[in-house]
Amino acid sequence: MKHLFSVLALLVGVLLLQSQACCSDTLGRSERLALENAWMTFLEAVSKNDIMKIRRISHCSIRCLLCVDNTKEEEKELERFMAREQGWYDKLYAERIFIPIDQFCENDFPLLFTTAFIEKLKSGKPTFILEQINGEIVYEVLIPTSQPEELARGHEGCLHVFQFIKAKNAYKFWGVDTIP
Repeated sequence: MKHLFSVLALLVGVLLLQSQACCSDTLGRSERLALENAWMTFLEAVSKNDIMKIRRISHCSIRCLLCVDNTKEEEKELERFMAREQGWYDKLYAERIFIPIDQFCENDFPLLFTTAFIEKLKSGKPTFILEQINGEIVYEVLIPTSQPEELARGHEGCLHVFQFIKAKNAYKFWGVDTIP
């Protein structure tokens, strides 16, 4: 019985430490407000198709896996890349998913930010979190863009993740992703 109590006490201690570690990714009040403002500024620019403003409030390259193969030509190029490159997966995530902002605005923005998609972003309830990606602190805005079963029977739904990084007291749009 004494041994069982010791094990339970140890387990509770580990769970408390783990819960503190998982909660360290919460945003402080001022960070949250600043990120909310950055999101609203970004959403306004997207809604107005204000490419100049999008460039101004964005990082010099956008982390966008969706952008790597969103045309037939890009799909074929990605297939060739995967066939010829050893370690293609690591190179894809370390290099190819970073799209220069001018290229993103010209080629990918019109494909991603359709009128229907923008309406989903406007009507969705955002969740604000932070995460570390390759040692970089990334501030994320999660927006539900499809509900379970909406797209197909058995489909789990989808969240779009908009990523921002802090640069000189401002948040810069840094990436877009999906879950799943």
